[in-house]
Amino acid sequence: MSKTDGHLQCYRKRDPASSDEEEMVENLFTTLCSLLMLPSNRVRFHAVEGVQLMTLLVKKKMFCRSGALRVLDFTMQGEGLHERTFIDCSGLKTLFAAFMMKESTKKKKKKSKSKNKGRKREMSSQDEEHIIGCIAKLFLFYDANCNDSEDEMRYSRLVHKFCENQFEKVNRLVEMHAKYFELAVAATAAIELEKRQRAAQRDDYDPTEDEMEFLSQRLEAGMFTLHLTDVVIAFIATCPGEMAMRAHLSRVLYMQDVSLDGIISVLEDYYRTLESDDSEMSPQARAKERTVGQLLATLKTYFERSRGPANTPASLSPSPSPSPSLAHDGGEAAGPSNAAGVMCEEGDSVSD
Repeated sequence: MSKTDGHLQCYRKRDPASSDEEEMVENLFTTLCSLLMLPSNRVRFHAVEGVQLMTLLVKKKMFCRSGALRVLDFTMQGEGLHERTFIDCSGLKTLFAAFMMKESTKKKKKKSKSKNKGRKREMSSQDEEHIIGCIAKLFLFYDANCNDSEDEMRYSRLVHKFCENQFEKVNRLVEMHAKYFELAVAATAAIELEKRQRAAQRDDYDPTEDEMEFLSQRLEAGMFTLHLTDVVIAFIATCPGEMAMRAHLSRVLYMQDVSLDGIISVLEDYYRTLESDDSEMSPQARAKERTVGQLLATLKTYFERSRGPANTPASLSPSPSPSPSLAHDGGEAAGPSNAAGVMCEEGDSVSD
């Protein structure tokens, strides 16, 4: 573990000099992620200050950024060791700076290695997956483990990142939901077409035979990132005492034609992937399953209260529809007309 970490130290200030060196560095990160699947190795990684190194590599925005994001995602397994260290070493500032960068859609001409040297790397969909994975895991951990004042302070710092700069990170969350929801719907349609084609070729075809294959296709197409994005949205939507942030989320969902019941449907799908009767599940996996279940129940309660008895039941179809208000404490729905009245006061923002 220390050797792998030591080899990556030299890339804090420089990029690999050749394609062969780039491949070696990528293999180092892959090896490190494999090692981190063992709890004992995660403890060793903490001892050599691996989280601090990965955070620094992300901050540099160079070749190693993507690999470092992947490693950080692997380290956060609900044990608390890395979740606490990450926030204590000012990791939130670095993580959310990366979170606000969008995936590049521009096609760039191939450049020589000399021109590539030191060039800042564009964001990829894999980077987005690992970033939102880290954020979701932080929420899941602190929601279940705020047992002392220090953890409460860390959780508060995490929540208040979404209040900064007029809730720009809430806007980014909804953008990600819309992007990956569209990709997931397209993947589901393609899978349904594949099922019909296979059924036409075989009279005895049973779609359950290929259930794992189709699930893998949906997750790879963006459903997994959508799951994690909507976990974070659900925490923001149900965060106690943050009426301004929740009202802003409600308004953005309304303006983007994103339905809260659609988010609930995505969370239900995610919860089904977590449910298990396996008695050998780790305590962290069991706690994650329980926390997501509780989050889903809370979000449904908020939805029912915001909807009110006079409204018709919401549709759970994939088609987006205007979202009801997330402000459930008896206030009016936060639509575009009252936008000026729900923004955070300057003093509400807590910097990392």
